[in-house]
Amino acid sequence: MAYRDIVGSFWYLHDQAFLKFSRVIQLPHYGVHRYDPDISEAFDLFSKLWKMQKEYRWLLEQNGLERWEIGQIAFRIGQLYVGQYLKNGDTKNLFEAYLSYKAIMDHGYLLDTSINLEIHFLVHFFLLCLMLGRHEMVHLIAAEIKDLYNGFLEEEPMEWKQSFKEIERFHEVDRSFMNMRPLRYSFAFDPHPNSIPNLASGGKERAPILHVAIILGYHPNEVKFGEITLDSLRMLQCLEWEPCGEFAETTRGEGIQGGNSSPNLLQDIRDMSLPPNPQKLIFYRPSITLFLMVITTAWNELPSDKVLLIYLSAGGEGELSLVPSNSRPSSESCGRIMHSFSNIEISYTATSTNKSPVKSSSQRDCSKLQSEPCLWLGPHESEGSNFLYPSDLIPFTRRSLFLVIDSKSSYAFKAIHGAEKGKTTAMLLSPTSQPPTIADSAGHDCCQNGSQFTMFLTAPVQAFCILTGHSMADISKDTFNTAEELLSLSLIEWGTVLLASPELDEVWIDVLRDPLLWRLLLRFIFCRAVLALFKPTNHEEEFLPTCLPQLPESVLPQSEVSQSSLKPIASLFEATDHFDFK
Repeated sequence: MAYRDIVGSFWYLHDQAFLKFSRVIQLPHYGVHRYDPDISEAFDLFSKLWKMQKEYRWLLEQNGLERWEIGQIAFRIGQLYVGQYLKNGDTKNLFEAYLSYKAIMDHGYLLDTSINLEIHFLVHFFLLCLMLGRHEMVHLIAAEIKDLYNGFLEEEPMEWKQSFKEIERFHEVDRSFMNMRPLRYSFAFDPHPNSIPNLASGGKERAPILHVAIILGYHPNEVKFGEITLDSLRMLQCLEWEPCGEFAETTRGEGIQGGNSSPNLLQDIRDMSLPPNPQKLIFYRPSITLFLMVITTAWNELPSDKVLLIYLSAGGEGELSLVPSNSRPSSESCGRIMHSFSNIEISYTATSTNKSPVKSSSQRDCSKLQSEPCLWLGPHESEGSNFLYPSDLIPFTRRSLFLVIDSKSSYAFKAIHGAEKGKTTAMLLSPTSQPPTIADSAGHDCCQNGSQFTMFLTAPVQAFCILTGHSMADISKDTFNTAEELLSLSLIEWGTVLLASPELDEVWIDVLRDPLLWRLLLRFIFCRAVLALFKPTNHEEEFLPTCLPQLPESVLPQSEVSQSSLKPIASLFEATDHFDFK
């Protein structure tokens, strides 16, 4: 092939690859298999493009190919890998993206180009490092972005202002997790699945059953970056496996080296030593319509023997508040549909003592509002289209659901229990009031450091330290590791007691089959025990999380196993006096 033909073929392939990328990057992440041919074609085009620039680099550079254009190809490849991760949950896709991004930074492919492009790349790299838990790189990239932003300020001060503020807030929170264990299920800290108590008592073998997790963030003013909030990021990582063994070692040395080796496009990149990760669908403040459409799509693709997890983090405050009703019956039209919700109603809370609430169209059609609790998810002065009703989720109970609701109105979802259409729904519900901490009797600021309930489920040792007034910066890594070992032993003990109980509901037996859900449920038991025995809560129910179906009495906070499990951890942090032990 003549040199001129080579150059022409390269740029034609370049245009085709970038055109396909612009289409693929806009595809929704739900509906996993619908767009597989387009994604495969995009990977194929970029694989050929990368191979061609590697083989004819000298010729292409002589004919106008610049280093930033090579970096842009690697950047697009990394973005494709991130997209694949969002579709299949495989963390090695994140590692492949990391290696591409790291090579771009190490070799300065995007230096001496527009500041816009460089900041755009670094913002993506920052988010990727947050998802991987690469704390040192997070701080390095944050510093580089700050330097670029300061130089960019005089030209266009508003263009990156919001992103930079979000990065600063996330960076500040991330500092306290520098020396902590990974949030993913790690064999270095969590029990190996083979060491988890045998589930033969339930008549079922241990097997991953969590298929997909829908993660939704609605908390106002929460620390976030792009479309990922702090709580959503923690939950995302909590529902994954930490790469280990041979895979963890080999990925450190692979990747793009100065543009002379090819990224592993279209290869089997799974870590075969680990079970597959569930797919995660992450959304920040989606509309109710989109929310229900995503659930419907995931539900339709859910195998009959798998579980769909929905994590919902919301403030629960606004113009609507939930109050119990002693006698008010539901309307005739709603009574036949929502009889189980007839003892709860919605009341409007006036924002001014001088004005009564103005009735909207949703109030005039208020039979549903009067008979059913709901969670307010929309903007102020919005109507029913921004309310999430427990009954909205009931059609999906024909298959296995696992709900984690972190909201001050979480108790509204208790109405689902007993109204399921097929399978019993497993629910973990947050306290309705933020429990006080030793450091701040007014309560921990969930907006600045994330929700306390979510932190107990995803980083329980850190949550315990914050609750008892410890600064994580003052606690050594060895102390944290010891606490993690104690907690791991406690979780195994709680799991053993649960399985030995004849009162354990079948839905929890199914949950305990999956190591990721096993850990989530047992951390909930730890959270409930800590908050129930914590003296400042004074045993008040508003500060305690709940779960449905109810767990056996043998794992209640007052039980011997719960107190004996909590005492060593409290003693390690010299916090025994803060708890009401027998």
